[in-house]
Amino acid sequence: MSEIFFAYLLRGIFLESKIHIKSEPKNLIKIFNEIRPLLSKVAIVWFVGYFYWNGFNLISFKFLGPEAAGLILFSIALVKSVNDICASLVISQMTIYSEYIAKKDVNKAFSIFKKTVLIGFTLLMCGYVFILLARWRLPEFYLFEKLID
Repeated sequence: MSEIFFAYLLRGIFLESKIHIKSEPKNLIKIFNEIRPLLSKVAIVWFVGYFYWNGFNLISFKFLGPEAAGLILFSIALVKSVNDICASLVISQMTIYSEYIAKKDVNKAFSIFKKTVLIGFTLLMCGYVFILLARWRLPEFYLFEKLID
């Protein structure tokens, strides 16, 4: 819903500034045919990632029951949230990578990417160590009673 509202606002800005975007059906089909192989790869990655993180849910409920499955699922959700926060650091720099690649400075883009991945990975490990240390120092904390050992 927010994307539709945002597109509507942009449409108003384009109309007010007299910028007209012309799109011809032939060009759209040509562009779609060019990016279709990439879209299929993205779809496969999304599909595998979805079942990687959510496959445990189905298996846990089937074989362990709701209580044990809840412990497993909450633990996975906590791990995934730390992972998502760290991945957002790398993904948020995508425009910078694209800019350098467009300027034919791939080495600079890769250098920034490596630095960002290193920062994200360090933050990821610090987050996991923080959770383990907090669990070790505060074993009676109610949140940690809901995690698997």
